Amino acid sequence: MNETERTFLQKCKQDPVFFCEKVLGVRLWSKQKDILLSIRDNSNTIVVSCNAGGKSFTMACATLWWLYTHKDSLVLTTAPTWRQVVSVLWAEIGRLYSNARIPLGGEMTNGKIQLADKWYALGLPSSEEVRFQGYHAEDILIIFDEAAGVDLPIYTAAAGN
Repeated sequence: MNETERTFLQKCKQDPVFFCEKVLGVRLWSKQKDILLSIRDNSNTIVVSCNAGGKSFTMACATLWWLYTHKDSLVLTTAPTWRQVVSVLWAEIGRLYSNARIPLGGEMTNGKIQLADKWYALGLPSSEEVRFQGYHAEDILIIFDEAAGVDLPIYTAAAGN
C-alpha cells in the first residue's frame, strides 16, 4: 500500500462523511452528517424520530463506514421486526454496498457482510434477547433502527457485549 492509499484510508476512518461521499458515492444532508459524526465521536447516539428523514439510510451508511474502517470490527443491527431489518435497513445496506464507487469486498448475503472470520456486520431480529449475547470485538457498533419499537430486554442484552 502506498502513501496515497494509506492517507485515503486514514481519512475514511477519521471522517464518516468523507467515506460516504468518496467511497459510497452518496450525498448527505446536514442532519445525516451530524448523526454520523456523533457516532464517530460518542459511545451512544440517539436520533429523535421523524418521518422520512433518512434515518435508515444513515444507519446503512454508518454500518458500512464502521465495518470497512475498523479492522476486525463487528456491527450488529436490528429493528422492531425482522421485515424491517431485511426489507428496510439491509436493503439500504445492500444497495449502498452494490453501488459503491470503490468495490467494498467481502461476502454479502441476506442480512450479513463477512470480511473475515471475526470481522462482519449482521442483521438480527429483535424478538429474542439471547440473540444479542456473546458477541465480542474491540470495535463494536450496535444499531437499533426505529429504536422506539425495540423492547427493553434487547437493549439490556446488547449492553452486555
